[in-house]
Amino acid sequence: MMRLDPAAATAAFAAHPLLRNGLPEGYSPPAFAGGAVEIALDAASPSVLAGHGVVVEGRPSAGDRLLLGGAPPASLRIVFGAAARGGSLFALDDLAPGSQFKLKITGGGHLFAVAGGSGRHNLQVSLRTGEALFLLGRDSSTNGGNAMAEGPGTRMLVGDDAMFAAGVQLRNADSHGIVDLATGEQVNLPEDVLVGPHVWLATGASVMKGVTVGRGAIVAAQAMVTRDVPPCSLVAGIPARVLREGVSWTRQSRPDARRVAALRDSLGWPDG
Repeated sequence: MMRLDPAAATAAFAAHPLLRNGLPEGYSPPAFAGGAVEIALDAASPSVLAGHGVVVEGRPSAGDRLLLGGAPPASLRIVFGAAARGGSLFALDDLAPGSQFKLKITGGGHLFAVAGGSGRHNLQVSLRTGEALFLLGRDSSTNGGNAMAEGPGTRMLVGDDAMFAAGVQLRNADSHGIVDLATGEQVNLPEDVLVGPHVWLATGASVMKGVTVGRGAIVAAQAMVTRDVPPCSLVAGIPARVLREGVSWTRQSRPDARRVAALRDSLGWPDG
């Protein structure tokens, strides 16, 4: 275990190969303003991990690391499958009390990152095959959803101040291969998923591979999103379609004029 100052912690995170092209605007990485603790999972004892709110099942490999800033989560459970092969980084910063994550890992070279902030989390994430990037931006919140990201080299990014209700599903792959029998080539490879800043995914919403949900958008309950969602729009249905444009949302059920003005300003939306 090694304690890192803010600059060293930020540098250790930024050095991960999956960040070589940076992150889009509105998808904040962990800041580690108070520094971080770096832990090699293959060498750490269960008691040391428990002191940081972490439980490991299965066998981590060389290069599997934790980078923890701020207060520990209430629960971080990492389950390594038999096909896990090391080199993954799990970076969490400044989480709200009561946050819970369960990670299921196969392959290696993954990056799982949570920027922390005001939002509380309850999420299960599966990282498969190898070299998948999963990020939860600052002040985002999740309430019992499930995400699956499959590499290599793909990204599943959730923007700052996004909000997931219960039962939300994110998938960047189909779990099973579809093969063109004439050529022998697989035709359903994994694709990036980007959920923009200040997006609300309502209860049971699903976002499928290759989709970008634009900034400020709302995905209605039980909707299945199979194509890009424009910014500041409301989509619903299976497959989801646009019902209304020029709308966004607040965390307050009855926002006053000040909050509406702040929302417009945050989205770069002109006054009505």
